[in-house]
Amino acid sequence: MRSGTTTRGWEAIIDRLLQAIYGVFCYFLLLNSSVYSLRPTAYSLLTSSFILLTSSFTAASASVWYVDQDNLSGIEDGTTWTTAFTTVQAGINAASAASGGEVWVAEGRYMEAIVLSSNVSVFGGFAGVESIFDERNIRTNQTVIDASIADNGSPALHCVQMASVRNCQINGLTITGGRAVRRDQIETGIGGGIYYRYASLSTISDCVITRNHADGIGGGGIFSYNASLKLERCLLTENTTRGEGGGLLLADASAVLTNCVFWGNSADGGGGG
Repeated sequence: MRSGTTTRGWEAIIDRLLQAIYGVFCYFLLLNSSVYSLRPTAYSLLTSSFILLTSSFTAASASVWYVDQDNLSGIEDGTTWTTAFTTVQAGINAASAASGGEVWVAEGRYMEAIVLSSNVSVFGGFAGVESIFDERNIRTNQTVIDASIADNGSPALHCVQMASVRNCQINGLTITGGRAVRRDQIETGIGGGIYYRYASLSTISDCVITRNHADGIGGGGIFSYNASLKLERCLLTENTTRGEGGGLLLADASAVLTNCVFWGNSADGGGGG
């Protein structure tokens, strides 16, 4: 499996390694100092350097998995762009099996619905050749998750599910085509775009959530229940519901919204947005 450490990761490691070396110097100062008043300072520097070094390698151990529906190589192991997975869910599953990581998704329309796992981040906006994260362009390389035929030719109930997860992120995606029709359970009629329940420490950013629907209580674009939602720089537009909250419905949930736009959503029960 390919380590997902990018250039930015190695720079951080080198910087913190130098700090750790400085900490070793402080250790010898601690042992050999004849002035007792210097020892607490040296000990503090040593402890801080060790924490920085270990946290660097913890962060760098996260894997990067690649998704590109245009991969025609016949090999799909997700470890390079050339051998990328062709579905986003396959990338999520691989990252989850590795106890977390990043999923980089190349531009295109992916006709599927996805289920997030804890400690997994999904990033769209790649051309499919990048070796450095900051080379991506989410405006030029639009990455769409379209659930309109994801359920055996019919719309999936939720385009994206983020349920009972923590430390997740979706970024740079267009989320569309979810249709939460009401079936036997009340949960099936909510959150056509994103179903966000019992989730924490997770962020939805730089996403367009559009043309999703909920037949039940509401939340055509996003339904959040008993969760803390963080929404940054997102556009929610043309989502609908027969209930409440065409764009977003919160139920026993908290939310922090930063630089988001709600436009053209509608709700029969009120709060169209």
